[in-house]
Amino acid sequence: MAQVTGGIGDVRWSILDEPLFQAQNGAYWVLADGRSIANTPLAQLTGMTTVPDMRGVFPRGIDAGRGLDSVSIAISAVAIATDSITLTTAPASVTPYAKPECALAVGQRVQFNTTGTLPAPLVAGTTYYVSSVINTTTFKVAGTFADSVAGNSIDLTTIGTGTRNAVLGRPHGSLQQEDFKSHVHQQVYNPGGSIYNGPYAQTYSGFTGLASGNNTNPSGGSETRPVNVGLYCYVRVY
Repeated sequence: MAQVTGGIGDVRWSILDEPLFQAQNGAYWVLADGRSIANTPLAQLTGMTTVPDMRGVFPRGIDAGRGLDSVSIAISAVAIATDSITLTTAPASVTPYAKPECALAVGQRVQFNTTGTLPAPLVAGTTYYVSSVINTTTFKVAGTFADSVAGNSIDLTTIGTGTRNAVLGRPHGSLQQEDFKSHVHQQVYNPGGSIYNGPYAQTYSGFTGLASGNNTNPSGGSETRPVNVGLYCYVRVY
């Protein structure tokens, strides 16, 4: 009989496929493949309806207020009647770097700041949690993660003043698409008749003037990734 190990929400990596892993650790664990976990203890604890799909992707620690994966968006309205907060734009529409992985979700961390006063009783620098998502820009907040999952929102008594901002982190289990850090390559022009742009560039003989639309030669595969080892990822849901 399999020994029950770990706690609800724990994550484990293994070289065993799901039947073998469950035989060793119990059916409380499931492969993190995006399947539904509705009505499980994990869903009740977190508000998640599906387990994260970890197939072929790398894990990344939630920054928990560090600011690496957060986005700051101005607040356009506060509705005391509904205790809701509305942003000027959705995280996926923020420029210059859209943050679709910060889309509003129950349990998501959020902090507030302002040049004036915040909607009472919110306190600047305090971590709150999204408790209800009304649409892509409007939400309610709770004082604890447990209250956010339970839908217990804070009663807002004022709208605040000044330029009010919400700093949103990534929700737990959110998918972040691949990206390449913004950078430039210097383009060097040789007056003798060529233009060169790095080790993968083309050289144009007889070149007499800078032209637009010249690209480097393609190099690489279908994604950017480090050296890695393939493993199965499991989450305990019961």
